[in-house]
Amino acid sequence: MFALWHIYYVSECVHTTPQKDKYVAIVCANPNPYGFLINSKIHEYIQKRQYLLDAQVEILADKYGFLTHSSYIDCSKIFSFKIKNLHSIQKIQNNTKVAIKVAVSKAITVEDIYKKLIV
Repeated sequence: MFALWHIYYVSECVHTTPQKDKYVAIVCANPNPYGFLINSKIHEYIQKRQYLLDAQVEILADKYGFLTHSSYIDCSKIFSFKIKNLHSIQKIQNNTKVAIKVAVSKAITVEDIYKKLIV
């Protein structure tokens, strides 16, 4: 079982190249869980494109105990996950939830159907 608005650990995530272990923020279901990847830094490609940079939500290590350093939820691209691959870590805090909703509402790269489910 999974819960919305939680952070999960995914071993060998199929949405990265090469596949690697990732943390993901699950924010909606349709009917599978959908969410955003969490990255330790903002890639240079994103930094050069304001519309992608605006879709990054910082999460602080002192608020999320599983992190060793502050990281970023990349709200510019949403991915589907299999429930069996999700291992619960921590509930998303309210201030982070609000920031994700704001980023998604402005993101030109997220389809409207997912915007409606998230916001």
